[in-house]
Amino acid sequence: MNRAAQLGTRAVAAWKKVVGRSPVDLVAGDIVELGVGELFLTLAATKVLARQANSMLIPALTPEQWADEAVRDFRENGPVDSAKPHRLRKLVGWHRFHYQAVPLTEVQLRDAAARCGLPL
Repeated sequence: MNRAAQLGTRAVAAWKKVVGRSPVDLVAGDIVELGVGELFLTLAATKVLARQANSMLIPALTPEQWADEAVRDFRENGPVDSAKPHRLRKLVGWHRFHYQAVPLTEVQLRDAAARCGLPL
C-alpha cells in the first residue's frame, strides 16, 4: 500500500488503463480485489523480470551452453506437436520469445539441437 502512493503519474495512468482503477486510492487495511487486470500486470512484470535476469546471467554461460539450455527447454516445454519439418523454425521462435536477451544464431541453435539429440 505504501508503494502505491509513490508511483509516478505515468505508472498510475498505465495501471488505470489496464486495471480500470487507481492504485493510489488504496489505504492500509483495504481489501484488494484482484481481477484480470491485476493478473495481467503481474504476468507482465514477471516477464520483464525474467528477461532482466537472463540479461544478467548471459556472462555466466557460454553461447553453446545457452543454446543447449534453450533446446532442452524447447524439448521439455515447447509445442508438443512440433512436426520435424517445422521444428527448427519453432525452436528459433522459442529462443526469440523466451531467451530474447541471449544473442544466438540459427546455426548455434541447430548445432545445440544436434548435441542435445533433438532431430531437426
